[in-house]
Amino acid sequence: MLAAQALGFSKIQMIWSVVLPQAFRRALPGCGNEIVYLIKYSSLAYMITCIELTGQGKIIASETFKYTEIFMIVGAVYLVLTSLAAWGLHHLESRFRIPGFQHYGL
Repeated sequence: MLAAQALGFSKIQMIWSVVLPQAFRRALPGCGNEIVYLIKYSSLAYMITCIELTGQGKIIASETFKYTEIFMIVGAVYLVLTSLAAWGLHHLESRFRIPGFQHYGL
């Protein structure tokens, strides 16, 4: 912030150019995990009688008596959704990565 003030940035320019990029880089992994958890735990919404993917699968399975096939499809849909979210978040993280500061995680 002091360097931006020395360069003559206004408060909005400082926030836009200095604070937000750093905050976004720090917040993205945590927010990404929450997005993936939200997709995975949406199946628990059925427990409070909110019809979503798992609930609709149970309704269809009880009508057709094809529980294995229906829940395999539901599981595949959840796998695709979480994989797409993880891929998109990984792409965003790599796009906003600072060269020379790579994280070598497991």
